[in-house]
Amino acid sequence: MDKVTLAFIENLALTDLLISILYYVPMLVTLVCGRWVFGPHLCWFVGFFSSHIPFLAEILVIMSISCYRVWVLKKPPDQRKHIRVTHVKILISCIWILSTIPVVVWLLQGSYAFYNPKILICWSSNHLPRYSTYLSTKIFTGFFIALPMMIVFFSNVKIIATVIVHSHKVGLSLMPHIRSIITVNLICWAFLASYLPIFILLILKSTNVAVPGWFVLFQVYAKSIHVILNPFIYVATNKRFRDYILDRLRGRVEEEAVVEAGVPLQEQQGKAPRSTEV
Repeated sequence: MDKVTLAFIENLALTDLLISILYYVPMLVTLVCGRWVFGPHLCWFVGFFSSHIPFLAEILVIMSISCYRVWVLKKPPDQRKHIRVTHVKILISCIWILSTIPVVVWLLQGSYAFYNPKILICWSSNHLPRYSTYLSTKIFTGFFIALPMMIVFFSNVKIIATVIVHSHKVGLSLMPHIRSIITVNLICWAFLASYLPIFILLILKSTNVAVPGWFVLFQVYAKSIHVILNPFIYVATNKRFRDYILDRLRGRVEEEAVVEAGVPLQEQQGKAPRSTEV
């Protein structure tokens, strides 16, 4: 993986961490206690912010990764260098800003958060079938979930098809290519599997079909599948990403064989330069 893809996945890991801390930790405590124990203010925060913004940001990041990988396949190597890590940071900032728009709209419409004992989590009232907020919920769900899911699906199908066609055309084994894209593909397919129940629920509700309560409960917890799987995917499938994260955690900086401030690199490390005298 190139540095741009690594930067995308690093931000994706950050969203997974935020979701785990801000959403799943309160959910786990509630499951153990059988009731909400964090008070009304944290219920309001979980019901609106941590149950929407990190998830929406994660979906858009995964969609961006898929689109970028397709773009890499289509462009020659000399044009790929135009996309840099700085561009990824700007895009990620825009994604987080965009992810707050639905929450702001729902708050302006008068939505509120409440503890729902059926699903053992604080829930925002925009999920209730009220015309004032439910219509916007369906629109945002279609834009932030259904549309990204279709883009991710067709993008990864395009990537796999391109790899297969190219490998057969040049007569090479598929395995080196598959290994190079397995991390990104697994992340995308885990996302699709997790959010497929939400997509199905959206279709059922749009056709006014009665949805059983067990399916509503299932789709709430199903979206945690990819959050649980992603860390294993990051670490298990890609050694370069594993080494990259370890280097970040250790605060290591790549050594460059250059002279800084007129001091040779060997002297910076406390080593005397080797004598060249015979």
